[in-house]
Amino acid sequence: MRILHYSRYFPFRVAYELAIRQLRLGHEVTIACWPGISKIRKGSYLFDGIKVNCFGIDIYTNPIKFSLVPFKLIRMFNDVISLSNMFKSFDVVHIHGPTFYIYPQLYAKLGFCEWGISKRLVHVSAVWTFHGHTTLLNKYWKAIINEMKYADIPTSVNQLIADRLRILYIPNGVDTNKFKPRYPKPKRSDFGLPDDKLVLLYVGRWVPRKGHDILVRCLSNLDRITLMKLFVLFVGPIDSGYLDYYKNVLINLKQLGVNFRATYVTNEQLPIIYNLADIFCLTSRDEGNPLVLLEALSSGLPVIVLKSNYPIHFKNMIVAETYSEFSKKLYNLIHDEDLRKKLGILAREEALNYDWSVITEGYLSLYHSAMYNHTINV
Repeated sequence: MRILHYSRYFPFRVAYELAIRQLRLGHEVTIACWPGISKIRKGSYLFDGIKVNCFGIDIYTNPIKFSLVPFKLIRMFNDVISLSNMFKSFDVVHIHGPTFYIYPQLYAKLGFCEWGISKRLVHVSAVWTFHGHTTLLNKYWKAIINEMKYADIPTSVNQLIADRLRILYIPNGVDTNKFKPRYPKPKRSDFGLPDDKLVLLYVGRWVPRKGHDILVRCLSNLDRITLMKLFVLFVGPIDSGYLDYYKNVLINLKQLGVNFRATYVTNEQLPIIYNLADIFCLTSRDEGNPLVLLEALSSGLPVIVLKSNYPIHFKNMIVAETYSEFSKKLYNLIHDEDLRKKLGILAREEALNYDWSVITEGYLSLYHSAMYNHTINV
């Protein structure tokens, strides 16, 4: 099968993970992305055997602000031509959306999108996956509906969103061979982490939606003795425009007297980082289907989550409804080593059901259904 994954940027981890496994199964796989937002320039490349085509007009790094509607239409027209030429070489395209981030108003008002026009011009089959979070759905409902309508089979990685849009739910996956408990454990001293503290790990970009500040607020409810047991490790990049948010969170954490570090690691280092931690925390305000949650589970970590605007389907983790409940359950987890070990073992077992090989087979089945116009019942 000839498969094209179309995403806004490269490397988009979901498209990359699916492409790698589809390639190993003998399929011809290509990824298409935009310049500027991607970590590569415009052109054609080869990554791990996967063809990557970075195309279009770069409006992200160009100093000129392309805000006028005429230019937007010209850029969309250029994309239609480029995508049409690409699409005709494939049996199916997997659109990783939404793709409207630059021009949501045009998607909403005009009722079309460039990949949708290209799809109909060349009559290629398309599976569309919504990777956004719930807040995005509420804000751009019409634009999303207008994009989704071009897909033969629309899906979402978020069960709540799938139900609202009345489309298929297919969760994200995890590489269980990469993210796994390691024995012996890596030495914390090699990474400058203390051996005499419980390491609380939080992985996520530094944006308010990720809720680093909520974790600090929950920690403030713990007593001094408990706080002295902890070392908080934040891992993730600082998004442009949110430096003040980053600084304020760390200032508030410092005022609690908690030892901490904020750092950034590569994807290759991330599996090791999970093995340095004792507890994984997630207090996001909203999510689609967070990969970090699956990675923590697969790494055999006990996980505690503050329930927000995204559904939690995993059974072997601790879920809190309120800040106060999160603090109380975190306190119990900190002081109960047996509970941490038990949850970690069960977490790993559950994560095996979400290995990317399983998720890949699900999508391949959808590709065949889209190609042969089979009806999918939600």
